[in-house]
Amino acid sequence: MSIESSGGAAVVVPQALAGLPDLHSCVPAQRGPRLTRRGRLVVLSALGLVATSGFSLLVLTTVALGASTAGASDSLMLPSAPSTVVVHDGDTLWEIAERTRPDDDPRRTVLEIVELNQLSDLALEPGQELVLPDS
Repeated sequence: MSIESSGGAAVVVPQALAGLPDLHSCVPAQRGPRLTRRGRLVVLSALGLVATSGFSLLVLTTVALGASTAGASDSLMLPSAPSTVVVHDGDTLWEIAERTRPDDDPRRTVLEIVELNQLSDLALEPGQELVLPDS
């Protein structure tokens, strides 16, 4: 056994422990690079930024794809046949124009019907089929 003095007090150290170094003088073993608090904050912020960017890109792509197909209908994809009307006894271009576009000026609609059907005479015959302008 040996006696060591530590700060004025005598400490008895067993003989088996006398050759070992003092525990307070040992440097802990390094296991690789260690991050400081600021380093961990930077790494976590970068990972959060990458995750948020990826999620935002996914949402924008989904919205863009949904918007491109949401308003699409079969009528927009396939050309529709022009609407027609069969002239009955007593029908006039003015009456047909008013039925075709009730909210518009009939003069413009009459002109479009004449141009679409290449009419040289404004007289109509029963059974005649007229192509109508789009409503």
